Amino acid sequence: VHGGSLQHQLQGFSCQFLGVVRVREFPAAQCAHFSLLQAALSLTAALEDFVRPEHLDGENCYKCNTCKKNVAASKRFTVHCAPKVLTVCLKRFDCFTGGKISKVVEYPEYLDLRPYMSQAEGEPLHYSLYVVLVHSGVSCHGGHYFCCTKASNGLWYQMDDESVELHCLDTALRQQAYLLFYA
Repeated sequence: VHGGSLQHQLQGFSCQFLGVVRVREFPAAQCAHFSLLQAALSLTAALEDFVRPEHLDGENCYKCNTCKKNVAASKRFTVHCAPKVLTVCLKRFDCFTGGKISKVVEYPEYLDLRPYMSQAEGEPLHYSLYVVLVHSGVSCHGGHYFCCTKASNGLWYQMDDESVELHCLDTALRQQAYLLFYA
């Protein structure tokens, strides 16, 4: 998320000190590490996974800073302040080997961010895709980047180091995207 902020909510179930929702905002400069993981088959599924509450219990309990006990809790991230430009990173590299993850992930031309906001009720927050950044190569240790860009005339172009070619929207939507830019 570029230019907005995320909200982290933590709510305890049994501890009197965690009975209320604690909110922590992350400014845009710190949001880069909240990239979407490659587990989902689509951007919307990845966003749904991102905002889905995670239950912390059993061996994964939350340690309360006040009572110092391990307690069952729920944590959740949401988009708190919508950015002017939504930048989505689809992690394309394995964190252990650096190998390329070439799984197909669908992403829409138009996206409504409202369902993933802290305040999910209200007018839709429509975004339109305008850049798809793609890594070609087999690992993070080598390869090449190119992009598909929507021009002001509404046409899509693939831009490489020395070439610009006209492409259709379907081509832009079928790339193994690394970064997506919506405005």
